[in-house]
This record gives sequence, structure tokens and C-alpha cells, in this order.
Amino acid sequence: MSRAPQRNDGDVGPRRLVLIRHAEAMPSSGGGDLGRRLTPRGLETARALGAWLATAGINPDLVLHSPAARTAQTWVAMSRGAREIRADTALYDAGVEHLLETIRAVEPDVATLVLIGHAPAVPQLAQAVGASERGVDGDPLGPGWPAGAAAVVEHQRTWAEFPDAGTGVVAYRTP
Repeated sequence: MSRAPQRNDGDVGPRRLVLIRHAEAMPSSGGGDLGRRLTPRGLETARALGAWLATAGINPDLVLHSPAARTAQTWVAMSRGAREIRADTALYDAGVEHLLETIRAVEPDVATLVLIGHAPAVPQLAQAVGASERGVDGDPLGPGWPAGAAAVVEHQRTWAEFPDAGTGVVAYRTP
């Protein structure tokens, strides 16, 4: 894991983005795709992911998730506090470009952002950001991100400048 962001004179220091593909969900729901809920295995995966983030000292300022029940349920099962949690309807069926636009619009005082979304956009964004010389090597998660996988991305500049040449995946977890 990388060092924790430092706050001084309004500068949040390095920023962290935690990209999470929601945990395993039921194959169908009476409420359609948006209503699909987590399986018992998905709930356990989300709890383990929350413990992993806690052990790493990652405390989000802002959590953005799609309106799908499985993304909100993933966050709740992770049992992590956050200054603010928002469901963003645009994150459902979002492509990589929309995820980038959403990240770039995040308020500058947010040091740690958690984004919980869906495949293929979340895995594609992590792959586009790539590995960092400060962190992991290669393509740790590959193209087949399992449900409940996460990548921690470190970025040295403002969210409006995300990503830049120094941005990279510094840690990851698969269920």
C-alpha cells in the first residue's frame, strides 16, 4: 500500500481512487437488472473487501456508486464510513469516458474516492490507468475482473487532471 494522503493548508496531497466492481449478485431479480441483490457469497466478499481497506488505512471521503442495488449493497456490506455517499444514475451502463468525466468532476478537497460500478467499464479503467512504478507490476487483474475485485489507484495531482503519467495502480485485491 502507498502512504496515506497528507492534509495541509487545504492541500489533500496524493489522491487515492478505489475502483471496485460490485460483489457477486443474483442472476435475476423481480426488480430487473437494477434490483439484483448480492448473493451470500457476494456479501462475504464485500465484508472481506471492507476489512482489506480498513487494514490498509483507506478511509474514503466520497463514495460514488451506480443506482443498482448490488453496488449500494456492496458498500453497505463493506461497513466503511465515508464523509459522503452518492448514487449516480449515470454510472449504470457507463463507459470508461464517462467514468473519467465523473472522476474529473470530483471536488478538490476529496483525498480518497471510492467508485463502485460494473464491468466492463471499471476493469477497463483500471487497465487504462495501468501499473505504477511505485506499486504493482504488469496487469494484475487482467481483462476478466471477477465480481468483488478492487484496485487502489494513486494520483498525485487534482481530480480534474486525472489520470496523468504518474497515476497508477498501487494495490489490488481479488476475491
